[in-house]
Amino acid sequence: MPIKTHTAVAAALLALAPLSAMPLAAQNAAPGMAEEMKELSTEAYVQKAAVSDLFEIQSSQIALEKSGNDDVKNFAEMMVADHTASSEKLKTAVSEGETGAQLPTSLDDEHEAKLQQLRDAEDEEFDSLYLTMQEEGHEKALMLHRSYAANGGDAALREVATSVVPVIEGHYEEVKTLRENADAS
Repeated sequence: MPIKTHTAVAAALLALAPLSAMPLAAQNAAPGMAEEMKELSTEAYVQKAAVSDLFEIQSSQIALEKSGNDDVKNFAEMMVADHTASSEKLKTAVSEGETGAQLPTSLDDEHEAKLQQLRDAEDEEFDSLYLTMQEEGHEKALMLHRSYAANGGDAALREVATSVVPVIEGHYEEVKTLRENADAS
């Protein structure tokens, strides 16, 4: 390989090096999303985290009814249990803190539309749609919680964010594996 090629390859690798330090979710995020997460207010964090949990619970309840795949159903059961637990942690931190944040009691329009897509999905397309939504949702949730854990303004909520990151990472890896296995079959 000529010297110029070595230099070009080295320069390309150095240019990409900062990406390796970023979380995968941040690397794949829509432009501007990572910046938006850095400037996240406590109220916005509470809103986004609560809606995310509500969606995970409600979409997984639909999966328990509609999926014919035992692995998907097992994943959905884990989603209901784990996101119910993280919702309780969030609720406790908000009620005991001085954030003034209000927990939403229903989904926003975007997540409600996704639930409707799941309800309307044909049996043969349901698992793929559910798993795709779960992967995307967990990727966004990882960015949200990591960002607030690092930069959040409320100590109790930073603790909640920090505590749920490993759980969400596990969910994200599990759903990626389920999707890969579904794509392979």
